[in-house]
Amino acid sequence: MVGFDLFAPLTNLGREQYEAIWADFLSREFHPDFLLFWIFAVLLFYWGQKSGRFPFFRAGRVLPWRILCFAGACSFVLLCLWQETGEVAHFEDEFSYLYQASAIARGSYPGVRIPQQLKETFETEYIYFNEDGVLVGVYPVGYPLFLGLLVRCGLGAQAPIILFVLNFLLLWWFFRTVFSKRRVLPWIFAASSPFFLCFSAYYFSQALVLSLVLMILIRRAKRLSYRGDYFLSSCLFLVRPSDGLIVALALLVHQRLKKDTHWLDPVFFLVLLPIHFLHQHFTSGDYFTSTYRVFSEHIQYGYGSFVGVEAAWGFNLSQAFENLWLALLSLNETLLGWPQLSLLPIVLYFLFQGVSRIKTHQIDGFILLLCLIWFGFYFNYFYPGITFGPRFHYPLIPALLYLSTVGI
Repeated sequence: MVGFDLFAPLTNLGREQYEAIWADFLSREFHPDFLLFWIFAVLLFYWGQKSGRFPFFRAGRVLPWRILCFAGACSFVLLCLWQETGEVAHFEDEFSYLYQASAIARGSYPGVRIPQQLKETFETEYIYFNEDGVLVGVYPVGYPLFLGLLVRCGLGAQAPIILFVLNFLLLWWFFRTVFSKRRVLPWIFAASSPFFLCFSAYYFSQALVLSLVLMILIRRAKRLSYRGDYFLSSCLFLVRPSDGLIVALALLVHQRLKKDTHWLDPVFFLVLLPIHFLHQHFTSGDYFTSTYRVFSEHIQYGYGSFVGVEAAWGFNLSQAFENLWLALLSLNETLLGWPQLSLLPIVLYFLFQGVSRIKTHQIDGFILLLCLIWFGFYFNYFYPGITFGPRFHYPLIPALLYLSTVGI
């Protein structure tokens, strides 16, 4: 499932699909609606300059600001749930997640048996019949298992807002750990980030990945044992195997750079992996065959003319750089909502803070390492995943907001 043909040609379908992704980005994200955030940024800066305390406030005023940010952000996500998504799935990925969750909640894992005569009626993208005649979803078991617990409790439709509240509380814990208790700026960033707020209204697995990444970042900020971090990355592997590997590799490299002598800690990454391979066995019929292969043999990591979704698109090094540029442009629009300037605070971090802070703040080194490996991994994946922001990079929001706050 890994291709190395760096100069493979794109197919005609591939060119059409990549151009359509760019067109979708330009029509949905690159527009003057973000002027509102420009105005917000200017007013915030003016207020800060006038008060002389930006981004700090007197201790007695910090709690009301945090409550306002939290309540405002939750209200916005609820509005998106009611007005934008209507508390129902819209993307094929979401259909598959919710179908798998429903199967788990009803005790019919990995799926239900449907008469072959009705095959074309029930099959949809990412929900297919496997070789045993069972209608199955194609995604790893971790996120459907979490959703299944909520469906069992009658809260399946509320999964996005439940995860958003959890993630915002974890963000509060993270900010409280790494910043002064009087610092409000990261809260304002989180409560006004279009990427964080709008994407949270969907049923994508990245929301649960964000929760686990935040737990790991909190533990690293507190300099706790790597053992628990590796176990959390094992949980993450059940949700999204690629992201679990990324975090585990970042932990391994960071642990070695810090010359930590607990050599057996990485073993805890392996604890939950058997569950993933059992799920692949029940879904695809083989322990080591990806569940994606149930519906397509074209989905693979790396480069080649054979790469694609249900048909070959082709993927080469040139397209990889184009996808990276698209992801950065998308982040530059949606991370803070300042059009063409959202990444400026991170640039300022590297220009004026980076080297000196890495030496004095351990969390900076881990965050930069995590971002480097994360972007490096998805650089070699053919699908850019632009969904009101680059969704594969959504779990990096706390790291990016941290760098933005320090940069300012």
